[in-house]
Amino acid sequence: MGRNTKLSALADVNDHILDLEFQLRNTTGEDITITLHHPYFDFTIYDENGAEVYKHSKEYGISATLIRDEKVPGEKGFATNCKVDLKDKKFLEDRIYKVTFHASFEMKSEKKRYKLCDEAYFRILAITQAK
Repeated sequence: MGRNTKLSALADVNDHILDLEFQLRNTTGEDITITLHHPYFDFTIYDENGAEVYKHSKEYGISATLIRDEKVPGEKGFATNCKVDLKDKKFLEDRIYKVTFHASFEMKSEKKRYKLCDEAYFRILAITQAK
């Protein structure tokens, strides 16, 4: 199963708001059902020196475990979207940051849990004031 799914992390910054999209794609031609034990994902942002500057689970904590089944059609996927206000987090402009995303799910048909990881990079552009 691990080779039949693909995780992709996408990051884009607009007006100091980081838009993240994490896609879990079923690369088989058959429908699969995965079980998500919430929280089923977490992401961490690192600066250019590899120091952790933000962790989603530290910001939002871990709540009660909610379990849900998600049907993922063959050759399709589903996405999780998050927004992070970079102004509130003291991110520096004109720097490159790395986002590492981790997702976990269970395949009931195989009675196995899987953990996937992907990363993306983003830059906060410096805003110049017009004179």
